[in-house]
Order: sequence, then structure tokens, then C-alpha cells
Amino acid sequence: MSNMEEESNNLVVLTGAGFTKNFGGFLGVEMWYKIFNHPKIQANDRLRELFLSDVNDDKLDFEDLYSRVSGDDGYTTEEQDSMKEVVEDAYGCLDRKLSLDDLFQDMGIDKQGLCKVLNFFTEGEGGRKLFFTLNQDLFIEKRIHDTKTNIHRLGVDQSMDTKRIDLPDENQIKELNNNIKPKTITYIKLHGSYN
Repeated sequence: MSNMEEESNNLVVLTGAGFTKNFGGFLGVEMWYKIFNHPKIQANDRLRELFLSDVNDDKLDFEDLYSRVSGDDGYTTEEQDSMKEVVEDAYGCLDRKLSLDDLFQDMGIDKQGLCKVLNFFTEGEGGRKLFFTLNQDLFIEKRIHDTKTNIHRLGVDQSMDTKRIDLPDENQIKELNNNIKPKTITYIKLHGSYN
């Protein structure tokens, strides 16, 4: 097979933030409200005021607030721990909502149909099958485990305690590129994730 034929079999998909809204997931602003309304935020004057200042600035960006509190911005260890716990609770709620066994039935979605779409990635000869996502939930990862889809994850898992990660350099990118396997979905998460 020539390089041109192989390149024509490449398949690239990017799911953006909000992809799982149609499956019962939360948009960023809904996560913001879930976090803001948590009793631990409401019980802490400084954290509640921080969220209210975000409203006044018309941002509603919980990720920015999380970074500010968890960074060295004058917040106490107790406040940092509360913020971390509240954000983890919000992601846990999202994960439970997307993990319900009857989610597909309740929404009239054919679970096998989604599996067929995922399996479509591995059909055909040659080419690369790349699935990029900005989603923070585990919806696709869990659906893939429900199927016989062959998935290969690139990258390094990080914990919520990780302050930052270094992007791969040119040599690491070449190495990752060489690890892309045919007849496999290479799943690349471009964002933090619940796991």
C-alpha cells in the first residue's frame, strides 16, 4: 500500500468540551454551579466570595478558581483541601450520571449503535485512527470497555495532585507516533480527567 493510500485511510475525530452533554453530562457552567453550591464552599466565606467575584467578572470558570486556590495564592491548606474535595465530588457526580446502566435506554440511545461507531475506527486497511478529546469525564473510556474495541492510550496518567505537566518534546512525539498501531483507536486526552 502506498503512503498516499495509507494517508487516505487516516481517521481523526476530536470531541470537544460538552460532547457528553447529549448523554446527560454537564457543561462547564453546570460544573461551576455544582461546585459553588456545595456545602463546603457555602460554609467558607473566602471560597464563596471567590466564586461570587467570578460571577461579577462574568467568567464562571471553575478551573481557573481551582488553580488559584490550589496554587500559592494565599489560601490555607484547609481551603485547598476543601476545594479539591468539592471538585472531586462534582466529577464523581458527573461520572455517576454518565455511568448509569439504563442511561442509554432512558435517553433512547442504542448502546450497540455507539459501540458500532467506536468499532468503525478499526475497520479498513492501514491508516491511523486517532481520537482526540477535551472531555474531562470517562464516558468514552467506559463505553470502550463495554465493547471489543481495540484502544491504545497515549500519554501519562496524572493525579489531581500534579500541579503541571510538561508537554512532550520532539523526540517523545516521534516515539509516541511510532507507537500508533494499525486497527487500533489511539485515544489522546487533551485535558485533565476524572481518573
